[in-house]
Amino acid sequence: DYTDETVEVSNIALLSNPIECGAKKPVVWYQLTKLMEQADTQVKIHTPYIICNEYMYDGLKKVCDSVENVSLMTNSVGNNGNPFGSADYYAHKDKVLGTGLEVWEYEGGYSYHGKSVLIDDDISVVGSFNIDMRSVYLDTELMLVIDSKEINEQLGGAMQTYEHSARKAN
Repeated sequence: DYTDETVEVSNIALLSNPIECGAKKPVVWYQLTKLMEQADTQVKIHTPYIICNEYMYDGLKKVCDSVENVSLMTNSVGNNGNPFGSADYYAHKDKVLGTGLEVWEYEGGYSYHGKSVLIDDDISVVGSFNIDMRSVYLDTELMLVIDSKEINEQLGGAMQTYEHSARKAN
């Protein structure tokens, strides 16, 4: 019975990178950062890895400057299944922390691959977008933006189960 398995939402929007082959304009990244900048109190990001250029670092810094509580969970260097993501995070960890993000490193024994964002207590964003330059400029990524307190609460609970196996980066 779908009525037992679903909840009513206020609104749903689909964010998509351009679909042409080759290099793309950073449409999803731009839209995500604008959404996050509008948060009142909290933004929580989960991404398997974080590989940024200056434009992306600037976007994260703007979010952190606009919102009091901004955190990001990603795989620790030792737990990351992507050697490029692991190496880049290791080499640029100070730049990531310099944006103002509170970073949590997942150490659950297997590589975490969740891609989601919580904004305040009502906006949930889920999809295929990693915080990396491939997702920003090359791949045709999709993110579903859901305006629903219930969905936000459910996603937040699922995210917390992974955060219990994470340690704060310094």
